[in-house]
Amino acid sequence: MLYSLLKILSRVTVFSYFKNLEITGKENLTQKEPVIVVANHPSTFMDPIILAVILRFKLFFIAAAEYMGKGFQKMFFQRFFHMIPVYRPSTKPKDSHKNKNMFDYCYKHLGSGKSLLIFPEGVSVTSDHLHPLKTGVARIAIGAEKASSNELDLKILSIGLNYSNPHKFRSNLLINVSEPISVKSVINKHDEETDQIRALMVEIREKLEGSVLHIEEIENSEFIKQVSELLRHFKSTSPHNEEDNFLILKRLNSFLNEFIDKEEEKTIALKEKTKEFYRFMNREGISLKAEALHKKINTFKTWFIAIFGAPLFLIGLLTNWIPYKLVGVLNNKLKLSETFFGAVSLAAGMLIFTFWYLIMALALGFTLISFWALFIPFVAYSFGIYALLYSNLIGKLMEVNGSTRKLKGESRVKAEYDTRLKDLFERLLYFQEKILTSNFRNQ
Repeated sequence: MLYSLLKILSRVTVFSYFKNLEITGKENLTQKEPVIVVANHPSTFMDPIILAVILRFKLFFIAAAEYMGKGFQKMFFQRFFHMIPVYRPSTKPKDSHKNKNMFDYCYKHLGSGKSLLIFPEGVSVTSDHLHPLKTGVARIAIGAEKASSNELDLKILSIGLNYSNPHKFRSNLLINVSEPISVKSVINKHDEETDQIRALMVEIREKLEGSVLHIEEIENSEFIKQVSELLRHFKSTSPHNEEDNFLILKRLNSFLNEFIDKEEEKTIALKEKTKEFYRFMNREGISLKAEALHKKINTFKTWFIAIFGAPLFLIGLLTNWIPYKLVGVLNNKLKLSETFFGAVSLAAGMLIFTFWYLIMALALGFTLISFWALFIPFVAYSFGIYALLYSNLIGKLMEVNGSTRKLKGESRVKAEYDTRLKDLFERLLYFQEKILTSNFRNQ
């Protein structure tokens, strides 16, 4: 009951938190249970919430025991949040022997037709890099299949979570769902259990690497995204959605590794010039995005909405300002690390806004004794979403016009901007034939 209620609230919260949320491979989400879902883990508690929202079946979560506490708290998490404790040797060395019970529980759980969620990296780090995978997921899968005499037909579903920035409100998220892996087919190909585990881990790794960006050298992540933005600016690429952008970044990453080996000097020079250009733009308060948006956003329609939409924005602001500020105050008080920031914002926002809307409805219901008070949560939520969209529009207008005024008003800045951009364009032309193709999907 509590899980189902939280799933409904989480769905509303997730689709409010992200500006764009796209899912590829949706047909694989209809997989029949039992299933072990594996995913990368860039954002602690946010990742399981999102996966629980997009999957139709109930998930039971393998979670680090240190986050579950003891006694009543541990029982509460196990019963109502479907969490199964795992005792990591790195954090709970004295309790690691209890993992035998965890394995046995998972075998029975899967054998009864239920599903698990496991993050095989074993750590949560916000990066575009897939860390080494722990073998626990393969041991659980193979053990459960063998416990059923290979009749379970267990599948492993790999899901890649690709955030533009999980800790930023109204950011983007692309979810790539891979074709499921048949555990039975892997077992049938190998006699020894160690070989079965190794083969299954190879398949899981391949699926996850294909569904996330996975930049081997983490320091190259920002550079690859900057080159992608430059190519869009030069009209060399035109991604229509998050999936297109992801595929472009994957290909850029692949070619960058080749260029470093074959054209190291020119690649390093391009990297340095790109870094210098972005430092210059940050220093002067200008951006490529602003220049690209100038013609699109400075229209009669945009300014009409900006002027006459202000009263609706004020309604949304007044009805949602207190819970919005409370979430920010809570995050500041907790002094969270980057990995936890977005996850706590999402969870805290879900609870605080829900209680706030209920309090508003009850207060108006008791004072006005009106049936219409029941609609207050829906009205306040709708106006809140409008206020977010409106403030985003105003932010873009300010950024675009500020950047445009800077370039038009200061000849020195404009001259340096044009010179640097021309230099980068000429350098990128050298790589263009290899980097760019008419169809990234077929590469």
